[in-house]
Amino acid sequence: MNDLLVVDVLNLEDLVVILEEGQKNRKVGCHDLNSRSSRSHSILQMWITSETQAQEGHWVKRSGKISFVDLAGSERLKESHSEGIMIKETGNINRSLFVLGTVITALTERNKDIKPN
Repeated sequence: MNDLLVVDVLNLEDLVVILEEGQKNRKVGCHDLNSRSSRSHSILQMWITSETQAQEGHWVKRSGKISFVDLAGSERLKESHSEGIMIKETGNINRSLFVLGTVITALTERNKDIKPN
């Protein structure tokens, strides 16, 4: 995956720094429909682990994962009056959103066939 960054974060302040850095790396553009049109997708995945001391000195470890996904919005080329490189970006954004929709549909259809025990 392009531009993948994995960072161990031990406190909230470090997480905020990482979030701010990610925001600086987002690509935005301007067109007739939106003055700050997101031209990129962004994913933040957080793996959270905690340990607590249970009874009699035993430690309990819990973990989980949270995914935050911010997708560039679909673009209406005629209404945005995009020009130059933004025309190609618009095509790429719309194509990637279409593919994502296709994947979600396929996963949904597959899960319909799986019977719970």
